[in-house]
Amino acid sequence: MKFHYEVRLEDIVQYYIHMSHTSPQFRFVVKGRQVRFFIVLLLLGAAGFFVWPPSNWLIYYGIWIILSFLLSKGYSFFIYRWIGRRLRKFHAKGKNEGVYGEKKIEINQNGITEQTDGMKDIIYQWSVVKEVYVTSLYVFIHVSEFTAIMIPRRIFGDKEAWENFQSDLKDYQGKERGGR
Repeated sequence: MKFHYEVRLEDIVQYYIHMSHTSPQFRFVVKGRQVRFFIVLLLLGAAGFFVWPPSNWLIYYGIWIILSFLLSKGYSFFIYRWIGRRLRKFHAKGKNEGVYGEKKIEINQNGITEQTDGMKDIIYQWSVVKEVYVTSLYVFIHVSEFTAIMIPRRIFGDKEAWENFQSDLKDYQGKERGGR
């Protein structure tokens, strides 16, 4: 299978958001921020109790705890949006040679060959593939903990071609794992 496509800024942003969902370290950071945000909201609610004491403090605290919990869970949504904005600004500022541009990928039983515009070809054996993640818009083939080959769905003509590609990819990966 051979693919030829252009890597765009949105592809890079989606990769970083994917990493934020799949990386245990990042999820730990997000969980810590959610807990801190929840505690701050609880403290604000306690301060509000002293400024304006409600007549029924049990209902007040119950509603405030539920509201704080829901807001802290929604906080991760804003963290991911913030990541996207920061990455767009960062990548818009300078040259990122080898990140954007034309990319050619060849996948076969021997491995994956990646050719980026202006860069040297990189050949990955199936034995170095750590994980393959399939999302609704991308396939991320992780060749290291922080490096992945991303193949966007937009390069496939239809849903059937997308599904056939995923099936072939599983076959190649399965043959390597079975051959170990």
